[in-house]
Amino acid sequence: MVNVKEVKNYFRNYNKNLDYIEMYRNDLKESDVKYLENNKESEILKNAQTEIIIRDLLYYRLNDKEKNLIDMRYKYEMDVEEISNELYCSHSTYYRKMRQIYRKLSQELAKIKEIIK
Repeated sequence: MVNVKEVKNYFRNYNKNLDYIEMYRNDLKESDVKYLENNKESEILKNAQTEIIIRDLLYYRLNDKEKNLIDMRYKYEMDVEEISNELYCSHSTYYRKMRQIYRKLSQELAKIKEIIK
């Protein structure tokens, strides 16, 4: 079984990975493509792209309410207080809902990893 920490990291790293990929897209020239193919940066870029694909696969397994929670927490980088106020719920309700989401995504990630073995 995949742990919750790994699931969280796919969402935490999402913006960083997008920035990394965008940086290379903007500056990429034909000569750079050959360089990247034989360079460590190429591996980092591939890993960033893979993480984004896995994150998207996980994200689309969620219903709209779950997506909203994940977006508030990771996309908009809201803290627990802001999210609780926005949703008119207690902190404990927020944490309970997030635990449910992480468990669900952890199971989905295990399935994805089994497929790509």
